[in-house]
Formats: sequence, C-alpha cells, structure tokens
Amino acid sequence: MQLFSSSLLLLCCALFFSSGVSIVNGDLITDTCGKIAAKDPNVELQFCITTLQSDPTSHGAKDLQALGESVINLIKAKATDINSTIKKLNSSTTDPKVQKALQDCEETYTNALDDIGEAYSSFVKSDYGSANIKLSATLDDASTCQDSFKDVGAAFPLVDETKYYSEIVDIGLAITNMFP
Repeated sequence: MQLFSSSLLLLCCALFFSSGVSIVNGDLITDTCGKIAAKDPNVELQFCITTLQSDPTSHGAKDLQALGESVINLIKAKATDINSTIKKLNSSTTDPKVQKALQDCEETYTNALDDIGEAYSSFVKSDYGSANIKLSATLDDASTCQDSFKDVGAAFPLVDETKYYSEIVDIGLAITNMFP
C-alpha cells in the first residue's frame, strides 16, 4: 500500500512539475510580445498580445518560426486591405492632387506586397537577414505613401491604417531579429 501511495505521489509531482514548465515559461505570444515591447518603444505590449491572440494562425503557433510566419501573413493581409482602401478612395475622389497621391500610394503598397512575399520566402528558408531587409522596405513604402500626400498638400486619409500596419511590421521585424 505504501508503495502505491509513493508511486501516486511521484506521479502527481511529475504531472505538476511538467505542467508547471508551461506556466513558468508562459505562452509563446505573451513571452514574445513581452520581449518585443521591452526592446522596441514602437510596439505596445497589449497591442502585440491582442493582435496576435486574435489571429487563429498566430494563436495556434507552436514555436517562434511559426509565429513569425503568421505575423508576416498578417502584414500581407493588412497591406492588401490598405491597397484596397486606396483603390476605393481613388475611385471616389475628383481632386487631381489627391488622385496623384493615391496612385503613388497604390504603387508603393503594390511594391510592399512584393517585398512581403519575398520576406516570407526568406523567412521560411531561415534567411532572417533578408526577411528583415524586405520587411524594413515595407515601412519605407508606407512612409513614401504618406509623403505623397504631404508633397501635394493634402490630408493623409490612412493615418490609423498606417499606424496599425507599422506596428505589425515592427513586430515582424522584432521576431526576425530574435533568430541568429
């Protein structure tokens, strides 16, 4: 009987400590976002956690590689949404200066989508340096779009979208920098 009790106690302790490892380590998204927010003032911890937990692919990621791939897909989805918004705005405006700025933006976000595709390909091949360079280029594309409106003296209509996009790209950049 004492052998049975000892075995049961040992089994319970083993189960407790094995489940305790995941509690101590936390979950992948929270841990990763914590590390990112601690190093990058452009990324808010709660934004990072909420954004990644709301995405089913990110939420289901089992390791940093899978999480990074999910984040790059989120970046692509947001760039696609912004490009669609630009096209809608362009079709509804009659101001030639705004149309010119929107055409420039459409071109830069098309370039950004190409860069994101290349970033993803590099990332899945573990070429994190190239992925980082391509993701950085997409931030330049977003800035170029915004500058197009400044150049023609028009209000920039994509402030919120660009802020969200930039934060997701910053998360992607931070993840690529976590790899050797």
